[in-house]
Amino acid sequence: MMDVLQDIIGRAFVVTLIIGLLTLGLFIQLLCNVIIKQVKLAVFATLIIGLLTFVGLFIQLLCNVIIKQVKSDKISDEILIKHYNFFKKYKDSVALAVFCYGILYRYGMKLNQKAFDAYKECMIRRNLPL
Repeated sequence: MMDVLQDIIGRAFVVTLIIGLLTLGLFIQLLCNVIIKQVKLAVFATLIIGLLTFVGLFIQLLCNVIIKQVKSDKISDEILIKHYNFFKKYKDSVALAVFCYGILYRYGMKLNQKAFDAYKECMIRRNLPL
């Protein structure tokens, strides 16, 4: 009788151990899937931040070239008016700054203000309507 009881207890232990190992395996697989998704998300976020920073640096270079052109009067009146109105409309737009400059958006807003001031100064110098 004791042998049968020990055999049943042994088999129950083996079945419990197998179920526990299967559960542990499923948990580890689920955990790996979550980690892989988070790694993919981190890589995607890094790529987006890097791309926005690159675009922001390119726009910064372009903005500095535009400021030099405006200050040296190498731009026509109609282009000057069109660009002035664009900067006047979007110089305080945080959403546009975040889209264009990424994590450097505050610097982008300062750069936009600087470009707007250069356009405004040139408009006043040429006696064009603000």
